[in-house]
Amino acid sequence: MATRRRYRVYVIELRNEDGWQGDPSIPWVYVGHTAKRLRERWREHAEGVRGKSTKWTDGRCGPLLPDLYGTIEAVATRAEAEELERALSIQLHEAGYGVHGDGLPRELRRRRGRGRR
Repeated sequence: MATRRRYRVYVIELRNEDGWQGDPSIPWVYVGHTAKRLRERWREHAEGVRGKSTKWTDGRCGPLLPDLYGTIEAVATRAEAEELERALSIQLHEAGYGVHGDGLPRELRRRRGRGRR
């Protein structure tokens, strides 16, 4: 029997020691979703393997932060994962995190300091 694909939401710490996003005291994270094993997807971020998401994680990829996503169950569809990613991105943004990833609505994205967007 084939294994059913399951999607998971994850959060990666983005290192900000050099102030690339302005105030280094603001905790920056990347929020994403994947059907891969989380360690495998994290490794892709750390090694700069995939496309657009690596613009935020390349050279800044810190550890996975399971305390921020660990209670979120895996889901069966990509659409469900995208909605969970969006909800978590908004929640973290409202809690004071700097959030990168596709889940944060455009109207909530803002530039902090001199950093890229």
